Amino acid sequence: MIFAHPACADAHQKRVRRNVRERFPIPSEGKPLYSWRGRMIVRSHVGGIMSADGSRNFPNAQIHIAQADLEFWTDDKRLGTPAEGSALAAKKNLLPNRDRIVFYKDGQEVIPGVQAMHTPGHTVGHTCFVINSGAKSLFVVGDLTHHVILVEKPRMEVAFDTDPKQGVETRIKVMDMLASQRMPALVYHLPWPGIGHFAKRGDGFHYVAAPMQLIL
Repeated sequence: MIFAHPACADAHQKRVRRNVRERFPIPSEGKPLYSWRGRMIVRSHVGGIMSADGSRNFPNAQIHIAQADLEFWTDDKRLGTPAEGSALAAKKNLLPNRDRIVFYKDGQEVIPGVQAMHTPGHTVGHTCFVINSGAKSLFVVGDLTHHVILVEKPRMEVAFDTDPKQGVETRIKVMDMLASQRMPALVYHLPWPGIGHFAKRGDGFHYVAAPMQLIL
């Protein structure tokens, strides 16, 4: 199992674990799925890896992350700044798991069929992923854009990006690539179903959601 974007507050962790168990069969030896050797691909959120009591929610998980993000968010220089909350979350969730962290690099195939693309701006190590299967590809946008207005007006700067100007440059570059290649994208910050295409429109872009397919 791949668990991307593992961000949840302590109060929501029980719900996450319950949902995982309900959606995947429990193996014959009786171990719940969250203790399997799964993989977490972390881009900018890490909440929920550790429980409030300090135990691991996913004891056997291997954690994939950009080295730049680990170093940035666990640096004591973040303390006393607006980034302190995120830094404390990173320290709590990542440092106890340092022995199971694997760094990925730009262009690397992180796991078979999943390629990393460094897209800095939201965070220093923010990474999008291209999932390839046969002749088909799907682009996982992550936190590149949080609202449709950033699609239509991609030069708007976002205060919660660690580098808003770089975020603008990256956002335009990626959406231009997706539009020119007509590659479908998974954009979970946009309205359901969160899968669609980007197209050029004036000085910005337009997001066209994939049609819903209702199977009875």
